[in-house]
Parts: sequence; C-alpha cells; structure tokens
Amino acid sequence: MSILQYTNREAPFSIFGSRIGARPNGIALNFVDDSLYAGTGHYGSARVKDATTPANNYYGHPFGLLTYTSPTVKMLRGSNGLYRYQRHNLFLNSDAPVTQSLTGILANATYQVLVTGSGTVTLTNAGSGVASAGSPVSFTASSGTLTCTVAGGPTTVQVVRTPVEAGYVAAAGVKRLGLPFEWDEYGNLLGILCEDQRVNIALWGSDLTNAVWVKTNVTAAKTATGITGVANSATTLTATAANGTVLQSVTAGSTQRITYCWIKRRTGTGTVEMTQDNGSTWAAVTVTSSWARVAIAAATLANPILGLRIGTSGDAVDVGFFQHVTGIDFTTSPIETFALSATRTGDNISLLATAFPTSATAMTMGGQFETSKLNSSSPRAMEILAATTANAAYFVVAAANTTFNVTDTTVQAALTHDPYAAGGLRTVGRIRIRE
Repeated sequence: MSILQYTNREAPFSIFGSRIGARPNGIALNFVDDSLYAGTGHYGSARVKDATTPANNYYGHPFGLLTYTSPTVKMLRGSNGLYRYQRHNLFLNSDAPVTQSLTGILANATYQVLVTGSGTVTLTNAGSGVASAGSPVSFTASSGTLTCTVAGGPTTVQVVRTPVEAGYVAAAGVKRLGLPFEWDEYGNLLGILCEDQRVNIALWGSDLTNAVWVKTNVTAAKTATGITGVANSATTLTATAANGTVLQSVTAGSTQRITYCWIKRRTGTGTVEMTQDNGSTWAAVTVTSSWARVAIAAATLANPILGLRIGTSGDAVDVGFFQHVTGIDFTTSPIETFALSATRTGDNISLLATAFPTSATAMTMGGQFETSKLNSSSPRAMEILAATTANAAYFVVAAANTTFNVTDTTVQAALTHDPYAAGGLRTVGRIRIRE
C-alpha cells in the first residue's frame, strides 16, 4: 500500500493520481489548499483509496479524517492577513441547541454568539444580550461561566472567542476546534501550524496601561489597532523623557526563558530596547512602521523583570501580545493574557488506522514539512504509532538532520531522509511543527 502525507500545491487529481497512482490503496493529505474545487463538489485536500474496505474511501477536507485534540483555542495569522483565533465552537451539541452553561470562559477576553434559524439565545453571567439569526452578540467576559438560554428552536448556535477566522464548526458533546491553518500576510495558505504546549507568564500582554506594568517617564494608552486589526486592542507607549521605561516583575524559578512582543513605530526614530533582567542587559530591537514580532536572546534566570525602554523623549510605539515564555529559546504564536498567565496546550493531530488501509508487510510513506527550532531530543514530525512505542515508524526532525525510524521490538533502523532538490517543488505551504 502507499501512505503519503504531502503538502505541495497541485491540482487534486494530480496529487492523488501521481502520488497514489494505480495502487489500489493509499492516503494523501494536502494542507495548503482549503478551497472548494470548481466542478467537483469536493474539497480536494484529502483522499483515501481502500480496495479492501470501500467504506473507508474518502475525498474531501482533512478535517473529516483527522482527530484534533487541543483544549485551548489558538491564535494564528488568518486568511485576511491579520491574526485570528482558529475556527472553533465552544457551544456543545451546536446542531441541536439546548440551554447550557459553558465553563472555561476567560474573564476579560472577548467572545461572540452567533445563531442561525429561528429562535434566540439569551446570555447571562459572563455576558449579556439576546442573539438571533443575523444579530450576533459580542461581549467582554466578566466571569468564567456563560449561561446560554435557548428559546424558539434555533438551527445552530456558535460561541467563539474573537476575533475569529470565519466559518461554522459543528460541535458535539465537547467543544470543537478547526485545524490550526495559518496564512501569510498576503492571504496565502501556509499549512497547519502544530505547536507544543507553552505558557505566557507576562500579564496583560496587550494592555500595558495596567498597573502590573510600572511606567517611568512613559505614558500608556490602549488606543492602538493591533495585529488583529481590532481598534483599541494594543497599547501606545509614549516617552515623556529620554530612556523612559515600562517594566513588569515576574515571580518564577530559574529556568531558560525568552521575551518577545509585537511592535510598530508610531512616531520618532530613536532607539527601542527590551530587557528581561531589569535592565542589567538592554537589547536594541528593530522597530518599523509595520507590525513585527521582535525578541531578545533567551537567558536562564529567576524572577525576571521584563519590559521596554524608549530612548528619545516624544517617541511612541504600539505594543501588543507581550510574551514571556519559559523553557524554550524561540518564539511561538501569540498567547493572550489578562490578570493570569495563560496556557496554550499542544496540538495533537492523529488519524485512526481503521480509517485507511494498512499493511503489515509493505508500505511507502512520504512527507513534506517545515520545522522551526525544536527543543526536544527526538521530536516527531510524522508517526505511525503502534500499540507500544517499540513498534512505531516515525520521522525524527533534529537540527542536524532528518531520519526515518522503523522500530520492531528491539531493532531500530534509522534511514537518512531523501531531500528534495532546491526549487524542485512548487511549494507554497507545508505542515509546520514547533515544540
């Protein structure tokens, strides 16, 4: 049989024809095309051919094949080039709506409730208002529980954290997250971004007017339009004297840590610097008139004091999603914080072996993916997981090389990957794996 995980952009029939070919069995996944192919009536990014079990035959969106486990909603760059939360739905059994109370709502975060069909949803506790078809309700959560009282039999209900990538996601007995698709700033689909769990312990990362940020010769106003394109979602810092600072003290044990934020220049041309050791070390960061993520080198220390310094009086910058993440030395996707630190859980995307043809004696597996710097000794990019890890097949991606490992109880064969020649593929997207 043939197993293929493939991300090059080609026509769907080209992918499935050339990669699975005349083989009676195979699977192909393409994560860089999320559009409906004209004339086919299908999304062309996933295909299963199974001559033995025809019920497994599949042609559609990968979401219909994959199991995606991630309890928290993640922010990525959306299809409009701005940062958005991935498609999701926090309302349970959303195609058969009934009154329910949703826990795990984050106080101070923004949400929206959308309804289709007749009927209404009345909000109490964390939010208020009455949502109906064509009249969604947006609110800033005041507590951790949202009660949704359903009346009149609406067709669907969707509760989302905002801003969100547009698209309805049907939820069953648990909340449902769409795959973590990511686009570039021009609206080109890059693929899915898989990340390990991370915790941002810098509080009020986009609201530097909060008292946890101590301002010295700096004024702060939460009046800037941030990387999400939402008005008043980021903070403008203006120096009232040379070398004005804004600092936050964090209580945490000694470990490796990295500090970064999204920043753009509003006025002036003077220096802007960042610290995570109370100014014992100031590192200059490059700030332009466009939003960009800037970081300083990771360091190992305890109880960091982190923040920014603006060198010239009168200079101003816009800042959002200030992050301080422990245990790594590279940046990750935005993690929004308010009064408490916030955890973005790891992405776990899998495919049950019962959904596609398998063979105990013959198999071809290929894949194309991109990794950023990884923090594990043997991170898996793709894996066929057996009953035990002693009987698995997986790609291991490390800084020096990539190997394909096949394990049978006590014997492991490690094969160096067969690299594609530079420019040999018309690649515009891929699976992206980050620790």
